[in-house]
Amino acid sequence: MLNATLRIFESNNLDALAKFLISTVCLSVIGPLSIPTGDVPITLQSMLVLFFPLIFGWRIGFTSVLAYLVVGGLGLPVLSGYSSGFDKFSGPTGGFLFGFLAAALICGYLAEQVKKREALNFLLLIVLGHIIILLMGFGWLWTVRPFPEDWQAVVGQLLPGLAIKCAAGVLLFQLLLRAATPKDEYYKRSK
Repeated sequence: MLNATLRIFESNNLDALAKFLISTVCLSVIGPLSIPTGDVPITLQSMLVLFFPLIFGWRIGFTSVLAYLVVGGLGLPVLSGYSSGFDKFSGPTGGFLFGFLAAALICGYLAEQVKKREALNFLLLIVLGHIIILLMGFGWLWTVRPFPEDWQAVVGQLLPGLAIKCAAGVLLFQLLLRAATPKDEYYKRSK
């Protein structure tokens, strides 16, 4: 977690507010984007939903994800594919949306417990977050729709996108860590 290292304001309250706003705006503007990749597009939602709790902690990360979902529910087109509405929470994608909250809370909390700021720890937490989102999403989806016989193929279609999002998240984390850490300390830590 980089919350203490990445300071925007000296005041803790202003710093937390700025990080909350940055997280929520990024989720709302970048989250709905999708990259077409055949049958299953890669959306940036889950990466961002996990990224901010992992770098800022569960309080800022969870509240920004909650605000993002509320804004999307209220009608701003910020959800996947620039959609919106509270009907998204009761439809087939509802479990994934609730999974965002659970993953932000759990992974943000665990990030605060990890003392070493290393790419491997970040990778493990971002993978865990995606597993939480998928389990809640598919669990919900299969209560709304019949369980498909080829569920392994469905999950298999998601794996390349998840791998790309995890790698991109770790790369962003490393770039932020390097930018926020004094040069002497960064090179000493990496030896």
